[in-house]
Amino acid sequence: SSRLAYFRRLSAFFNWCIKQRLTENNPVEGVETPATPRVLPNGLNMQELEQLLIVAEDYQWAKEAFELLAWTGLRPSEAARLEWSDIDDHVIKVVGRTKTNRERAVTIIPQARRVLDKLTNREGLLLRGASEGSLNVEYLSKVFRRCANIAKLPTRYTLYSLRHTFAAEYRRREGTLYGLQHELGHTSIQTTQKYGHLGQDERRAYTVNLFTDADSTAPTSGTPSGTPSSIVAKRSTVQTKKRRSRQRKRRFDMEPMSGLEPLTCSLRMSCSTS
Repeated sequence: SSRLAYFRRLSAFFNWCIKQRLTENNPVEGVETPATPRVLPNGLNMQELEQLLIVAEDYQWAKEAFELLAWTGLRPSEAARLEWSDIDDHVIKVVGRTKTNRERAVTIIPQARRVLDKLTNREGLLLRGASEGSLNVEYLSKVFRRCANIAKLPTRYTLYSLRHTFAAEYRRREGTLYGLQHELGHTSIQTTQKYGHLGQDERRAYTVNLFTDADSTAPTSGTPSGTPSSIVAKRSTVQTKKRRSRQRKRRFDMEPMSGLEPLTCSLRMSCSTS
């Protein structure tokens, strides 16, 4: 936030003054650091993405860029510099051109593959601008805003939101934060943690299903959606085995009692005669 930025700059200024022997202490050190508000990433849902792409039909070059960003999670600056030589059979190689200047490989999912297959120019740069030249990210961002306004999307969306769109869909499909970290190219898992709130519906359904009594007579149609059928079947089998085991144990506990009655009477008779 701006308050936190001012706080840090002011503290750095007084630290500089101390080094220059202009003052003996930093008055900011005794002040509590302003809390940083948690800003959740803004990603388009699938319906909003479809609306955006419909409007972008008039800007075919921009539509291709929008689709690639949404289905790869690439940063706009990364996508603008990609060449066809960076495309492998299964990954897009982003080598030495990332935000952290580290090598990175982005998985080509089926949706991204379809986007690549539609591109006609197969030499040099992967994406082209309006005049078939290099892609200008700043101009692409303006076109995005123009298309978003026509599609009546929230004003909070920016070109970078397409990267968040990929992350949101990844989490909605129950992808792990660890996997998402590598797809997005984050050096720290803490950066990826901002997407931890996504996929809550799926996790909630899974958790509810774990604690649902398999012996209940409630209709199975109430099973939360999104729970893997294999997990439901496996849990049901385990519960059935446990129930049968309890029934066998009850029968075992009762049967020996009836068999002991004649034996007890025989023992009593033999004792009395003796």
